[in-house]
Amino acid sequence: MNREEFKQSILPHYRHMYGIASAMLGDSEDACDAVQESMARLWEKRDEIGGINNYEVFCLRVVKNVCLDKIKLRRQYADLAEADRPVAASDPTETRETLNVVRRLARTLSGSQREVFMMATFGECDNDEIVRATGLSESNVRQLLSRARKRIKELYQSYER
Repeated sequence: MNREEFKQSILPHYRHMYGIASAMLGDSEDACDAVQESMARLWEKRDEIGGINNYEVFCLRVVKNVCLDKIKLRRQYADLAEADRPVAASDPTETRETLNVVRRLARTLSGSQREVFMMATFGECDNDEIVRATGLSESNVRQLLSRARKRIKELYQSYER
């Protein structure tokens, strides 16, 4: 499959792929990333997919699989965040409760913010590790982490009232 055939048979399904990704991931940035990754995979396999009868179904299957991979990665980070960590405090029960509240509040953040916050806070990853794991720029990681912490602080303060 050459470039023109790819444009004619694959690219027209971009919007539908984005709709599926957005519905599955619930975040427009993650959906864009998933569609771009799907397009890259399709382009790499362009010589093998020349005989496909229904390109739309094939494209939707590829984006669905990419989204499932992203969801699985999110769950791995969430599982990592759920792991009990020893925390020094005057009242361990109160500290554990506070951490559980922060975890619940973190689940309300947008996809990228949540991922970065969970990795930094509960996964104990530094910014360099987060950059390598997510593929985001270092300044983007710092910005997302700052905004996530600010939002969690606001939510926690309203939760305490």
